[in-house]
Amino acid sequence: MTDQPIPDHIPRRRCYEPGGRPVRLSVTLTQQERDQLGALAAQHRVSIATLLVDSALRSPVAPDRPDHR
Repeated sequence: MTDQPIPDHIPRRRCYEPGGRPVRLSVTLTQQERDQLGALAAQHRVSIATLLVDSALRSPVAPDRPDHR
């Protein structure tokens, strides 16, 4: 994930590829990672997928994103 703090409210957003298709995300998590992400997701009332997409959008590998921080 990211070393940036998770905001109090993470907006629920759908991500789309150019052309309008929804982005698909596939990850493999260990049970410990799933448990940790599950607890964090529950704390912020979002899904694990939302946390992962939010983290990916903040990633330095995506500097062309307009909301890159």
